[in-house]
Amino acid sequence: LAGGRTVILTATKALQDQLVRDFEQIGLYDVRGRNAYECTLAQLQPHLAHLVRPNTTAATAPCRWGFECPLKTSTGCPYFDRIRGARTASLVVTNYDFWLYNDIGDVDMLIMDEAHQAPDELADFLSFHLTKDMRHYLAGKLPDGEEIQTWREWGRYWLDRGRAKLEGKGRPDLRLIELAGGLEKITKLLARGEWVIERFPDGGVNFDCVNPEAFGSMLWGRVGKTVMVSATCNQMTANAIGLKGVVEWQAKSSFPVERRLVWVMEGAVPVNFRMVEGQKRQWVNLIDRILSSRLGLKGILHTTSFERARYYQQYSSHSSRLLLNDSRNTREVVANFKAAKSPLVLVSPSLTTGWDFPYDQCGFQVIGKVPFPDLRTKAAKVKSERNKEWAGYMAAQQMVQSSGRGMRASDDRCETFIADGSFGWWWGKNKKYTPKWWQEAVRWVPNGRIPDAMD
Repeated sequence: LAGGRTVILTATKALQDQLVRDFEQIGLYDVRGRNAYECTLAQLQPHLAHLVRPNTTAATAPCRWGFECPLKTSTGCPYFDRIRGARTASLVVTNYDFWLYNDIGDVDMLIMDEAHQAPDELADFLSFHLTKDMRHYLAGKLPDGEEIQTWREWGRYWLDRGRAKLEGKGRPDLRLIELAGGLEKITKLLARGEWVIERFPDGGVNFDCVNPEAFGSMLWGRVGKTVMVSATCNQMTANAIGLKGVVEWQAKSSFPVERRLVWVMEGAVPVNFRMVEGQKRQWVNLIDRILSSRLGLKGILHTTSFERARYYQQYSSHSSRLLLNDSRNTREVVANFKAAKSPLVLVSPSLTTGWDFPYDQCGFQVIGKVPFPDLRTKAAKVKSERNKEWAGYMAAQQMVQSSGRGMRASDDRCETFIADGSFGWWWGKNKKYTPKWWQEAVRWVPNGRIPDAMD
């Protein structure tokens, strides 16, 4: 409608898949990162097949370690062919990481879908983890201390040596490719912004930017207009990527409030790292009571950690009804959950955004813990110290997003239970970071009573 070229950014493959299904017929062009495309060099150039291992993707193809692939500048490489197509398409969908790494020409409008994730996507792009497995390429030599200029000079030295090793290998080395990319970040990015360097007992080192807003123009600096779309983004979200002068508009919910109630279980035990075993069992028992009251419905339990998910499964009286995912099989487990006819409960810390469970796929949800960010890392501690409201704001983002996974249309229905006694004090300080339509749905349930199921 606006005319010109538009790019839509998403943070998850599931949401990108959904947008393609919905809008491919009107010309939406899909492009993804290197791992999504196979290397076709062996098929199209058989005399070069010795350079390509089985199941090689564009992420580990010979062009990644110094080989001048003829398909890169002609046709036949699925990855570079998609990039060339994206440069001429008028409507493109891709992910944040691809957008930050690649230039697909002039863009008139950038739409950040699930824009509340944009600050984290930018921060993740900027960060780098030097693993202990990479250190043998560096002869074990790392700078002492945390002086940024020293690390930049060290990175520049080893980047030149790493590139030379890659070009001389004749075969891809995944760890060396990753190391070279990280060293390139160190040499280019550490000159700007505020950084923390954190060492780990196993020899690994983290490089994290604690003010990604200083690099925000990497997201929006190449476009004419930027539109941030999310149920939970606000002025703080825009500030976190360096956008100023933002016009904020909040829509009223078209979903009837009585179909999307948020039940706060008063008297619930506060869920945190200080819980003793008896308190953990109380937490399990409360969630079991909720599940017992909704035996005929599918549900989702949001746990914020895999450890807590496994604990609940171990001690729950509903263990036979539970499905758990891990970091490797989320899409497969979600597909099995959606297809199941029995009233299963999906237990996961990773389904807070970008997933749809409409109608009978999810009738209720339990937020097992107020989803504060993990403050054990040095970078998170610094962020929290720089902005005292950051942790509460991040929890609000996750809370509202989680409650929306099962409520997808005005005639849908899905209730949410909050089973963490910490919600009360958090709500008093951070209610302002939740949208008004979500505040209207909050109901307090006294004395741990489980409300009757919705009609």
